[in-house]
Amino acid sequence: MDDRVAEALGRWGVPYLFPYQELVIQGLLDRDEVRQAVLLPTGAGKSLCFQLPALLLPHPTLVVYPLRSLTADQKRRSDQAGLSTVVLQGGQTKEQRNGIWTKLEAGGVRLLLTNPETLAQPRVLERLKHTPFSHAVIDEAHCVELWGNSFRPGYRQLGGVLAELAVPRVTAFTATATDRIVEDWGVSLFAGREFSVIRASADRPNLDFVQEPYLSLRRSLPRAVLREARPSVVFCRSREHVRRWAHHLNRETALDVRFYHAGLTRDEKTAVEQWFFSSADGVLLATNAYGMGVDKANIRSVFHLEAAPGPEDYLQEAGRAGRDGSPARAILFVRSQASTPPSGCRRSALLAAFGEDPPACSGCDVCRGTDRGPQPDVGEALMRLRRAVHRLDRAECRAYLAGRVPPRLWESDLPRLPGWGLWHEEDDLTAHELWRGLEEGGWIRFHRHGPWKGLLAPVDTGKAIPLNSIP
Repeated sequence: MDDRVAEALGRWGVPYLFPYQELVIQGLLDRDEVRQAVLLPTGAGKSLCFQLPALLLPHPTLVVYPLRSLTADQKRRSDQAGLSTVVLQGGQTKEQRNGIWTKLEAGGVRLLLTNPETLAQPRVLERLKHTPFSHAVIDEAHCVELWGNSFRPGYRQLGGVLAELAVPRVTAFTATATDRIVEDWGVSLFAGREFSVIRASADRPNLDFVQEPYLSLRRSLPRAVLREARPSVVFCRSREHVRRWAHHLNRETALDVRFYHAGLTRDEKTAVEQWFFSSADGVLLATNAYGMGVDKANIRSVFHLEAAPGPEDYLQEAGRAGRDGSPARAILFVRSQASTPPSGCRRSALLAAFGEDPPACSGCDVCRGTDRGPQPDVGEALMRLRRAVHRLDRAECRAYLAGRVPPRLWESDLPRLPGWGLWHEEDDLTAHELWRGLEEGGWIRFHRHGPWKGLLAPVDTGKAIPLNSIP
């Protein structure tokens, strides 16, 4: 290790570098011109790979982030390391901008943190041309593909912007990216210039991957959050879902629950970030606006209420858990299905998208033999409905399980059947979700023809337990 690097490590309280960190850092310090894509798993210390060289390179390092929360988090960490750091972003006053230009021109600034949209502004770009930069960093570079083709075209302009600034060293950092995404960076970030790839395994051995079958999320989510170790993050795909599920968990549990999405004000986001960063038992409902690179090391569980758009997105978000290296869990909710094909190792399936084949699974419910299969809600309902086969129609079965009798059935014998009212304590919406889960999951069906037309039929598909075989 370079003596300068070894001496500088003391600022971060780090006794040594991992091999990939040393490879990246020495490459930046030893060469005058570098273009590289660096893929290191969450928690592997990507920030140190550019923070430490920023201390030793002759000119400032320009760092591009996708989110203000990441910029604020990096500013905090840079200040702790004693690096002179300035932030260039939207919403700043003329006086604030002038202060930034003055600091850059005076020298001594080690890191300039910004975002694609601010960097692409013509006035900003012209002003930055007066400052030589030693290194440009695009952190969370998978966002080029994730957002650059839709609502953030500034990401697609980064290659041209960096070429105009004549930055000799350009590095794209991310935790997860497929080969196709990395190839795309050749155009979008490196302006067609040749670049090298430094790739560590995307695997996180301390992460346990689990699928959680459900009939009703309203019922299963509170149970799962109470069961798993916390702090926890629950990822949802929309702002409305984030707000709604946070309110539901607040009603159903005694936990400290809050939510985070891009529609909050800056002050609201800051308050939530500070609360969660210091929380030892909190639950945060969030869109992907929270998470990338935010350094809360002790998150013990991450839930996904639906599948992420792709494997790189899922690993990125699941990787919020266990950044401290201690055991953590990534739980994906899936609708309980009667005919689910056999599934192999969950870890191998994820890593296959990155061309990896791990020698052994260090933790998933399938390899451990604890995949939950049909969850208890299914078995309980099927046991009750056993007595309704060839006797009750759809409306009567729903009323029987919910413990509610429709007006036209007031004179029926439903309340006197054994097992009446399995879901009688559930509200109407939860009972509706449970019933829909049974039907859409293929656990129950109704005769369409013949003498039993319209009445409940035995179930005998895939993993389902036939109703007439339940004792």
